[in-house]
Amino acid sequence: AALLVAEEHLIGPQKAPLAVWLSRQPPWSDLPILILTGPGAHSPESAEAWRTLGNVTLLERPTRVTTLLSAAQTAIRARARQYQIRGHLQERQRTEQALRTADRRKDEFLATLGHGLRNPLAPILNSLEILKLSGAFEDARTAPACAVMERQVHHLNRLVDDLLEVSRITRGIIEVKKEPLDLTAMIEASRCFLGEHDWTAFSSAQGDSEDKVRNLTDFSIQSIWDARAGANLIEFRVSANGF
Repeated sequence: AALLVAEEHLIGPQKAPLAVWLSRQPPWSDLPILILTGPGAHSPESAEAWRTLGNVTLLERPTRVTTLLSAAQTAIRARARQYQIRGHLQERQRTEQALRTADRRKDEFLATLGHGLRNPLAPILNSLEILKLSGAFEDARTAPACAVMERQVHHLNRLVDDLLEVSRITRGIIEVKKEPLDLTAMIEASRCFLGEHDWTAFSSAQGDSEDKVRNLTDFSIQSIWDARAGANLIEFRVSANGF
């Protein structure tokens, strides 16, 4: 829609209600206004309306019918585009709301999953303690497997702790915990997956957490070993920047 009005209706207080209504338009709206002015020089009323009412087109009378129709069609077409923008904005709001809802449900699911995973961890940890008391960790035949189980259970426990802190993760507040890591021990721990091979010695390094660096080490060694099957020596290097 568009507004067609003669300048006589914009004199004095008659313009105030229109100005108030226009000032309350939503951000997407800019109502086209066609003002029919008198012949000759611009009147103060039309000049003031052109400065204060926004999207104004002045048409001097007498106006040809084709000129009036052309200006009206242009104004209506511009208004239709504004309605399209309104539709796009509303669709965007609905999409954003759906994404926020999905994100909230994801957080709720992760929190529920974290609590659900914590329940079986307790008996597993208790079983490992019973194995320690029974001497399984000291038996040469079972000690490596017990060590792997203990390490992976503690790793899973840290992952569950991360799941239970969903709000901290979704806000982007992720604390990086730096601590010295013995890469030699990590490489030795990885040998249980690759068999007995020669390894070079490593010094301690700084990492964000032991489990993340260990996972990266295991993955890297496994990939290199798969690519160089049959090799007797793999050289593993760490840059000055760490991982």
